Amino acid sequence: MEASESGYSAICDDFYVNVRLDLRVKQAPDDRTVMDFFERMRRVAPSFTGVKKIDTEWILEAPLGDQRMEWVAIGPGAVRCGAVNPIRVSAAYELATNVLEAIPGYFGIGALDVVSLELTFGFDLDTDQDHYEAVHDTLLGGSRLAGLMRCDEERVVEMQPMLAWSLDHSANLQAQVEVRPRGKGRGLGNVESCSVYSTVKRTGPVERFEDPGVLVHELAGRVEALASDRVIPEIVMPLRARFLI
Repeated sequence: MEASESGYSAICDDFYVNVRLDLRVKQAPDDRTVMDFFERMRRVAPSFTGVKKIDTEWILEAPLGDQRMEWVAIGPGAVRCGAVNPIRVSAAYELATNVLEAIPGYFGIGALDVVSLELTFGFDLDTDQDHYEAVHDTLLGGSRLAGLMRCDEERVVEMQPMLAWSLDHSANLQAQVEVRPRGKGRGLGNVESCSVYSTVKRTGPVERFEDPGVLVHELAGRVEALASDRVIPEIVMPLRARFLI
């Protein structure tokens, strides 16, 4: 499903797709090997032109204009990649497939090295309202948790709702939904992003790591269903309506 068809970008201020491969070995990768891998990615996609290092993680970036970007990150025990505001959501899947196909040849990663592979849809909602109050009222209003505060002087100052559950009997396939408020509602144009993350994770060892395209599209199908059937109608749209008040 394409982002334009699904309306992901139309319902939030920023939409992004992230993929994360967690590995058992946490050793920092050799810098020369990382650069060779980045050169390989640049040959596939010449738009990758920026390289930087943050702490122990190397990041390759492709600024695409109109607040769009693709990126790849290599660090100790993890390989990550993603697309911000993609025109086609399938482009993010193609990027992830290209990265996962190339990684074993450069870093010697096999199926037993894999702890988990996850794919996330992120929805950022920008507002100058108090995120914590809005999330509390919208998602917890009328619940027993909400009933803990019992007078007007009591207000939420910190909360970060997260729920994870298994999608099969083995619990090797899991879903996770998280809401991450940030703003305290200072007003006066101090806009900050309240993020909603919809994730599906497959834990290792991954039997079909030699065919990463199959793995990525399996997770993609699950995330698209999770987002469209549950996360968007139950969390994103109610929060969006609240922030528009």
